[in-house]
Amino acid sequence: MANGCAVMPTFLIFDEPTKGVDVKAKTDLFMLIDGLAREGKGVIYASGEFAELVGLCDRICVLWDGRIVAEIPGAEAREETLLYYSTGGAAA
Repeated sequence: MANGCAVMPTFLIFDEPTKGVDVKAKTDLFMLIDGLAREGKGVIYASGEFAELVGLCDRICVLWDGRIVAEIPGAEAREETLLYYSTGGAAA
């Protein structure tokens, strides 16, 4: 991951970046992502860890069967809502 950030692209995609990492590494990663976003970098963060998404994202898009079924502002997101949509709940 460090190599990808060293070039300083304007857009980054993180796909399940916290799988198998310890709490300290997660905290460091979240601080890095927050800093990148504050600098105006575009960030896509894909994860099934709803608690991470709620605390980190400005906007959350939930996919089901290859389609976006919900788009939720980060400030309004709740883990229960994400679970509902991610298991096939009807679009709002």
